[in-house]
Amino acid sequence: MTLPARLAALALVCAAVPTAAFAQDAKGEAALAHGRTLYYSLAKHGFAGGQCQVRPDFEAIVGPRNVQNASGFAMLDQLRMTLAVTDGGAATIDAVDPTAAQHPQAAASVSQIFQTASQLLSGFFAMWSSFMIRSPLPDVATSTAVSPAAGGYLLRYKDDGSDVETTLRPSGEISKIGSTTPLFAHTSDGLVLAG
Repeated sequence: MTLPARLAALALVCAAVPTAAFAQDAKGEAALAHGRTLYYSLAKHGFAGGQCQVRPDFEAIVGPRNVQNASGFAMLDQLRMTLAVTDGGAATIDAVDPTAAQHPQAAASVSQIFQTASQLLSGFFAMWSSFMIRSPLPDVATSTAVSPAAGGYLLRYKDDGSDVETTLRPSGEISKIGSTTPLFAHTSDGLVLAG
């Protein structure tokens, strides 16, 4: 084969590669668009937020009630927590200890209970809202890179500053979601995982 014939063959192969990749990306984008329609959405059903009372199962946390811990359980039973969830899924806890003046020595422990409940519920609703209020998949119009992967497509995009990789089946169902960029807070003692 002569040099001009080799160059022509190479040019033909190079021209064919982007076309095949584009066809796969188009199928991946179609799977992504279809996937966004598959998931239930409270927003589509008019979800406007809500609130409820939170009643922790303190026996599961502390242990069974008995004579020795009766006064502690009496205090815990008085704690009041109201969970409010916005239409976007953000959760906040309004916590009240109506007997705080009667047991000032327990103020730090009660504060820790309220803080832990707030962190747990806020974290849960942050994940929950991704699947129940809005689509867990990015909008097709965003800067989402879609490429063929084993058994479907790999989506790469940013969500709240984090790099996210989602594996999508050809049907549009999610098979795996992972954040590839951990977020750290700088402290005097070192980096602390923040998200």
